[in-house]
Amino acid sequence: MRVKRTKANKRHMQIYKKHFAFREPYQVILDGEFVYQGLAYKVDLRETLPKLMHGRALPLVTPCVLHELNKRGEEYEGAAIAASRLGRHSCKHEPKLSGIDCIQAMVGETNAHHYGVCTADIAVRAAMRRIPGVPLFHYHDKELTMEAPSEATKKRCQGGDAGETTALSKELSLLGEQFPEVRRRLEAKAKQEADVPIMPTTTRSNREERVRKKLEKLAKRRAKLKARAKKAQPTPPTPAEEPEAAAPVQELPDPPAASASETATGESKKRKRRPKKTHRTKKVAKPNESPIASPS
Repeated sequence: MRVKRTKANKRHMQIYKKHFAFREPYQVILDGEFVYQGLAYKVDLRETLPKLMHGRALPLVTPCVLHELNKRGEEYEGAAIAASRLGRHSCKHEPKLSGIDCIQAMVGETNAHHYGVCTADIAVRAAMRRIPGVPLFHYHDKELTMEAPSEATKKRCQGGDAGETTALSKELSLLGEQFPEVRRRLEAKAKQEADVPIMPTTTRSNREERVRKKLEKLAKRRAKLKARAKKAQPTPPTPAEEPEAAAPVQELPDPPAASASETATGESKKRKRRPKKTHRTKKVAKPNESPIASPS
């Protein structure tokens, strides 16, 4: 539910910006009773209003509203202190009017200064709904809510660009009084934009041509991808060539058989072994034997 409400508030502000030339920071005027209820419901207007309006918003009170709160006594003392901490918008009313009359006088019949109105008075809200292009706020179940555009606002929007044109002319008139050079520049820009030829609307043949070009582009891309995939595939091995017939192997003749004598001599040769080497020792004479006389 909160998401739907947020989207609806965004659509409402788009209407006010497009057809009635609302710009940030948005100026929202509060009456005394509204400030009193916000203090009771613990609603921070400096944080809640920008969220509802999807942009910078300034909660403002007039000297007439402050004067009315101070006159109501101790019950509204906290509301008077809270209102004095908000932004103040001069109204130049002498003598001071009631808060409701002051707000109605500032909005006027056309809301030329693009004010939003926060009021707890049902009669004031009904009167503001008859004026096109006035965003209204009130409390519902202790929460600050933004009303949908009134019937007068919708009728002005249904007239096409009439609302936007009137809002632009009002801005130009206000700027022309203070900044004539800016007015001339804006008028020249508007005239230049009006001289630009409007492009013809898209016909069926143009749409078909665009679709055909897109299909051709997709077909070319598909062919490129297929070719790339084909190159990436490994090439199958080619069948090996059959080997040539090998030349016939010539068989060597068996060696002649050896005779009996040769086999015997061969065995004897194999049996002959080299005698082992022995250490030569001197022969020692025994005691019974006489030593050999050495030759003289």
